[in-house]
Amino acid sequence: HVLIGFLSLIACAVSTFLTRWASQKGPFFSERVMCYPLFLATTRDNHRRRALVTPRLLALCLLAPRRNWMTTSSCLAFTTTVRVIDRVHNHTANGRPNTAPAHRARLTNLAQAMLGIADLAHRSAAFNLFSPNNSQLLFYDGQLGILKEDDHHIRVINESTNEYNIQPMWQEVRNALKAMPLGVYEDPLYPDAPFRTLMVGNGGLESRVKAPPRSALLFQYKCQLSDISRVAILPLGDRCAVRMMLYKMEYDGPAFPFDLTRTTEISDVADMIESRFYDMWNPDFLHYSSDENRIYHSKWTGLSFAHEIDEADDPLHDMAPVHERMRDRYTARAGRFWYAIDQCDKVLFVRTGVSDRGGVIDLVNKLDKQCDGKPFHLLLLSPQSSDEFANISHVLHHNIEFHPDRMYEDLGHWKYCAEVMRGILESLGVSSKNLFWCPPKLPEE
Repeated sequence: HVLIGFLSLIACAVSTFLTRWASQKGPFFSERVMCYPLFLATTRDNHRRRALVTPRLLALCLLAPRRNWMTTSSCLAFTTTVRVIDRVHNHTANGRPNTAPAHRARLTNLAQAMLGIADLAHRSAAFNLFSPNNSQLLFYDGQLGILKEDDHHIRVINESTNEYNIQPMWQEVRNALKAMPLGVYEDPLYPDAPFRTLMVGNGGLESRVKAPPRSALLFQYKCQLSDISRVAILPLGDRCAVRMMLYKMEYDGPAFPFDLTRTTEISDVADMIESRFYDMWNPDFLHYSSDENRIYHSKWTGLSFAHEIDEADDPLHDMAPVHERMRDRYTARAGRFWYAIDQCDKVLFVRTGVSDRGGVIDLVNKLDKQCDGKPFHLLLLSPQSSDEFANISHVLHHNIEFHPDRMYEDLGHWKYCAEVMRGILESLGVSSKNLFWCPPKLPEE
């Protein structure tokens, strides 16, 4: 059927937004097929049925936000396997596919329009769902839309054919969710599913959420942030194995001081924490080895850095750019370390590699002092008997070895290790539902 009439711009925009199909050759936004899928058959008060809605967020004669009135051709999304090593060690992935802006609808700026409508009864429910009186568009990038339905409901709409990874390192999304009341929001249909808990704090989004392809998820307010106990996971070396497993589990975030270093001596870790990382990146103690392409530390001899030299650097003749970059990186990483301890409800420190009992006791005492009464545990993962660490307060031990070199060489082994780590964390009550996510840029004092 075809309806010709004079409509308001808002109504026309919403109708355009709900009727765009992949084929856009004619004035009706679809050439021949006029049937509407099930996701339009929703009712205003039925949240279970409304969860099936998959709309198009394209308004009349408008482009998606931040597109500078230009359109581009479609492009392929990167998968999680693209530049894995670089993203683990240097730039944590923002987790969303590369998006192209939606093309403009082929209508003029006139209020008169021709709209393809398969069932006018369906139109009413759709108009009610997305009318200004019912929803506020918080974010849209051409494929992902986030709407505030009211103070207790958030709608996340993924129009793409890829899973969207929505997390605090995505600054635009994080800031957009400042419009929602602080608290914990859950998917009422699948409250126990991983990555279906959305937390909103003073800085906006404070958790990671996954939106399946072609989906519309409803998140409903559950409780205040203070009603749950959020756990911060802070790696303490000895290598990058913990960081790698958290990355594969998608529990990773911005880097902390020990994520990308090698710390063979647990006593060095204890001293660095006691000094609050003072001198960790002091140029006076940093020495470059060309044979190993690694930077060694002369104060803490078990500390070294393997990911700080860029291709454009000339470390044999000029280390100044490297020193400056390390200062910026590790100042930020140390700041996040202390911020996470201060802001979370519990801390889980994790260290791999063989340790001695005396060194562990010293480390625990120094962690206890820095945590200043904050509940914490030190999880040790090493191929040793747990008897070595029996009856040490705050210490948990698993007789297991995670070797990062083997993970790099064997993706299957990497995934296996990640699943073992997931099981260990779940046994401790840590999951995506209560994980503390540290922002990449800390709020100003």
